[in-house]
Amino acid sequence: MKRILSVADSIENTRYSVQRCVNTYNDYNVESMIAVPQFTGEDADEQTDIGEVLDFCFTQEKFDAIFIGMIREASAVNTVSSKLMKYDHQAVVAELSIISPEGKILISRDTYDAVVNSLMQNVHFLAINIYEAELLSGIECHGPADARQAAEAICEKFHCVVFIEGCRKTGGRDLFVLGTKVKWFDGSASNSPSSKKNFTAAVACELAGGKAIYEAVTAARLYCGIATGVEDVTDNTVQYVPASSTPAESKIIPDEPSAKVPEETEPIIAPVSSLVSPAKSIRDAARNLEPSRIKFESGLSIPSNGILARELAKSSSLTAVTSNIETPEPEPAPEEPAKSGTSLDDMFARLRRLSEM
Repeated sequence: MKRILSVADSIENTRYSVQRCVNTYNDYNVESMIAVPQFTGEDADEQTDIGEVLDFCFTQEKFDAIFIGMIREASAVNTVSSKLMKYDHQAVVAELSIISPEGKILISRDTYDAVVNSLMQNVHFLAINIYEAELLSGIECHGPADARQAAEAICEKFHCVVFIEGCRKTGGRDLFVLGTKVKWFDGSASNSPSSKKNFTAAVACELAGGKAIYEAVTAARLYCGIATGVEDVTDNTVQYVPASSTPAESKIIPDEPSAKVPEETEPIIAPVSSLVSPAKSIRDAARNLEPSRIKFESGLSIPSNGILARELAKSSSLTAVTSNIETPEPEPAPEEPAKSGTSLDDMFARLRRLSEM
């Protein structure tokens, strides 16, 4: 039986309850272990020492995929990041919930900085909404062309596969970006408040079953009852650039993952101490790898030994196709990505503007 580790805060009776992940794992018949840094019930918050919990998890089991959900405390984010760096693991799927689909900022600036500076180094597949795409890329999104530009910027910045949930600004379509290979999916697999399923957790289950990322996303959409209609906008022209010509930046490559928890499994939380312990910053870790990189005609470049390069090689279905699905519109020059120390503040003003577009 395949195993998944799920790490996320849980807010009772909301879309951020881990019960939605548990329901999904049960449907897939995947054996799951749930590590909850902070639980919010009707009366009060309860915290765990998430470092101790993850030490327990990683020393007891080998996981076929890892799901990361919303984590509200910066110290917990840094701890999770350090444990992912410490232990061998498979693909990491993340739905970070920085901003809600309704535009409400859910985490503090310190937590956002920890997400950007440490946690994202371990993420292989990132599911975000349009507000989060704008925040992480520094590009305001008015339509499909902007969403694609933002997704490609995030893909290059964090070396991960990017999935933007469909909304009005994307024409109701989901966007999948792997390098400069782009897929637009008809219909949206976004997690509605009333849904008992979690799309991103389903992607983790599909990866645990051995599927390539694109195939995992397609299958997860089917699980959520979403139509599979697809339109393509892709550019797969690549050339190889010697390692010496690019900065050193790499990510752990997991082995091939694998998908599916016994019926009515309750969340499992290891024995804990009292409070979450701040982790030492992974920025202190030496990173001396200098992989060769793949450079695209558009200027995007990614490590040739990372997950993007591996998935590009596997995703033969993502072929060069022309399409007019992005309505012709003048594209403003992209902004310089905002510094993480100020971008969350900028979002308060931006969200007000975005909601009126």
